[in-house]
Amino acid sequence: MGVALLAGLVLGGCGDGSGSAPEGWRVNEMRLFSVASPAGWTVETRPSVQASASEPVLEAVGRPGTAGLQPQMVVGSGPWGQSFGSLVDFNETGTEVETPGARRVRREEIDVPGAESALLNVYELRNQAPGQPTDGALVREYELVALSEDGTAVNLFLRLPAADVERVRPEQLIGTLRLE
Repeated sequence: MGVALLAGLVLGGCGDGSGSAPEGWRVNEMRLFSVASPAGWTVETRPSVQASASEPVLEAVGRPGTAGLQPQMVVGSGPWGQSFGSLVDFNETGTEVETPGARRVRREEIDVPGAESALLNVYELRNQAPGQPTDGALVREYELVALSEDGTAVNLFLRLPAADVERVRPEQLIGTLRLE
């Protein structure tokens, strides 16, 4: 997926910071967090591949959009025994290594219900899929890291075609995240 540690949000007046879901959306309850997904998205959980993440990972995939790309969301959680700053550094370094050429277009602290601290980074990059119709499509990635008072780290990663931002409503989707 492109992030070392899989990673809530209120952006530009979208969402109310309550973690509530819009009507018709599915609320996905996990042990350490909950997040909603739009109607029609396929949602599943799987074991984490990260040694530090003992909890299952939530994956959600939407309907294909521009150039056939599907919006994808991955949310993971696990214990983090260090500072929030070290969590941010870890995540941002992983992004720099795994997605060269990504241009950060936003970085801001946000409010997430149940989180002591949360930071959102938004990147734009070109999709790399040589020989495929999706090659070169402009993509937007949202990476949110949040840390609870008890040291639980949650990372939300959302990737979608940049042309589909209005259709997918990433700010509203991310705004449904809450730490338990």
